Parts: sequence; structure tokens; C-alpha cells
Amino acid sequence: MSHRCLPRLWLSVLLLMAMACSHAGAAQPRGIPILIYHQVTDAKPEGATVISTARFKQQMQHLADQGYQTLSTDELVAVMTNRMPMPDKPVVLTFDDGWRSVLGIVPVLDQHRFKASFWVIPGYVAAGGEYMDWSDLNALVANSRYEVQSHSFTHPLSPGSLLGWMEGRVRGKGPADVRAELVLSKRVLEARLGRPVHYLAWPLGLYNDAMVELARQVSYKAVLTSDELPGNEVGGDIFRIRRMSVPGTCDLAVFAARLTAFAAQLPEFSRHRC
Repeated sequence: MSHRCLPRLWLSVLLLMAMACSHAGAAQPRGIPILIYHQVTDAKPEGATVISTARFKQQMQHLADQGYQTLSTDELVAVMTNRMPMPDKPVVLTFDDGWRSVLGIVPVLDQHRFKASFWVIPGYVAAGGEYMDWSDLNALVANSRYEVQSHSFTHPLSPGSLLGWMEGRVRGKGPADVRAELVLSKRVLEARLGRPVHYLAWPLGLYNDAMVELARQVSYKAVLTSDELPGNEVGGDIFRIRRMSVPGTCDLAVFAARLTAFAAQLPEFSRHRC
């Protein structure tokens, strides 16, 4: 081989390496982990929907120490629709059902200047008790880092879930009743909080394609599920946004591993169980 051919050979090798790296990068899209919390309290045993204050603080400190950037729902949707750059280490904090106990950890969120969304059931707000009332919710949204969004109007439980209504498995209930739940929740929240409500999280995480279409029809701009699969990448389906629950039994090592695997879209995510 002549010496004149060597530069061309090295150039070809470099080009092939660059193409391989580019292909590998394209095959590994990054996803945005979205965490689901319910009750944060020391008054009940830790379990599927209850986490202690100490464990929650530990997890938030981990996010801060590792440089995670919390996103609002607007920002999440903007990233997924390619209207905003993907941050290096994004994460979304969601709190379902509107439990009053969550107010106790707002100072923790404030300490780290984290953004968070609260997915509320308006039919429960008036009941008070263990759920936040309208004054609590108005105080939350007065802070620009916090938002309140829809979790249906009454959050019907299994077997009489919204999915059961939609599929005609509950006597006297049907698609029109599901539509009313979505419309009324949005309307009441907007009227009582004085701001638009663009997003919905399915109660119990149960839904079907017809319900997704219904959410579109009644003007929700995106919908959150409880599907625990990696996703939420740029170009992903904003009407099937995936989230992962954080039970009170989730130790820090597993919590960290799940975050990393979800963001990297790794199949190993499903093996990291709390």
C-alpha cells in the first residue's frame, strides 16, 4: 500500500466510526421519567400509595444532588413535541388525588425549588377531610412552580372505573358519563382556580383508545397514564404519557436505578422493582 493511500484509509475509518456512533445514538432515544406520588405522611404505614416524609426527603435530595431538572407539564409536552430542548437530566413530579398530607412536604419542594403538579379530583375537594380544599389549592397555584390539573371529577373505583363505564360494564353508565367526568373536572377546576386546565391523568391508570379520543374531543392537550414503561421521548405520544409509581417501600438504590434506566430507555427498567 502506498503512503499516499494511508490518509484516505484513516479518513474512511474515522467516517465509519462517526457513522456508527451516530447510529448508536439514534437507537437510544432519551426519555423523561415522571414520578407518581400519592400520600406523603408518617401517620400511616408505608405502602403502594403511602411514603414517609423521611424517605420522600431522601429521594428529593438525591434528585438535587444528581442535578435533575424538574419540568412543568407544559415543559414536558414542549420537549416531547420538539418545541423545547431536552434538558440533560429531566424529571417530572406528580402528586395524584389531592391528599392534604402532601402539603406537609411543600417546604421540601420549595427548598430545592422543584416544580410539581397536583392531579386533583374536584368532587373530593368539597368533602374536605383528608383531601385539600379550595383554599389549599389556590395557595398552591399562587406559586408559579406548582400547577393543579385534572384527575376526573369523582375518580370512580374498580370495578366501576371510568374504563368500566366506557366499556358498558357498569349498569347505567356509558361513554356520555365518562365525557361528563372529564368535562366537569376541567370546568370546575378552571372556575375555582381562575386558570386554564389543559391536562388529564387517568384515575387508576385505566383507559382505552376510545377514552383517549374522548379526552382529545373535550380539549385536553395531553394525557398522563400510569403505564410503567420507558418512554416520553421527543416525538412520543403526548396522549399516552408514561409514569412510574414510587411506593413507600422503594429504597434509594432502586429508586436511583429506575430513574437511570427509564431515562436511558433501557429494557432493564422493568427489572428494577420497589
